[in-house]
Amino acid sequence: MSVFSGNFGAIVAAINAARKHKYECALRKYKKKLKKEKQLKKLKLRLKKNDLDLIENLTKQILTNETNQSDHDCPECNMKMCEIKIRNENFSYCVLCHGCWLPGGILQKYTDFETDVPSSNLKDRNSKYSCPTCKEKMRECVFLKPHNLLVDICKNSHGVYLEQGEFDRAIIITLPPPHKKLK
Repeated sequence: MSVFSGNFGAIVAAINAARKHKYECALRKYKKKLKKEKQLKKLKLRLKKNDLDLIENLTKQILTNETNQSDHDCPECNMKMCEIKIRNENFSYCVLCHGCWLPGGILQKYTDFETDVPSSNLKDRNSKYSCPTCKEKMRECVFLKPHNLLVDICKNSHGVYLEQGEFDRAIIITLPPPHKKLK
């Protein structure tokens, strides 16, 4: 009788359990990917054609190096920012940390609000960043209540600094809710 004959059933069970675990992990990853794709599809339906063109234009400018050097240093990493032009408006973008500096008034054009930061009258605190124009410490405040998005705004109204991903979030949370289909 072989040494493995008594343990053969346990070995087969362990191998099957490992295969099942690997399969379940792969299935979870696939479901997560499908969920992200579904969310992205819903978001694309909510975005206007102009917004999709804006994102495509921005991506093209960054990837093909069709940008000029900006006069501003990045508030986050202190590197020179590049200048991006979209819809005849210039703003600065940091290719290192992916932050955006939008001069005063530009963000409100993208969000259709009366000011750059509609909730700027709410409680705020000193920012860890300085304004790239006047070099004074900025204020960190809630962009739009009740969303948990904090943005950095110059006390002298020179502009708004948005860290990586915050520009996208600001645009997304200001979109109208998706329309529900009637049954």
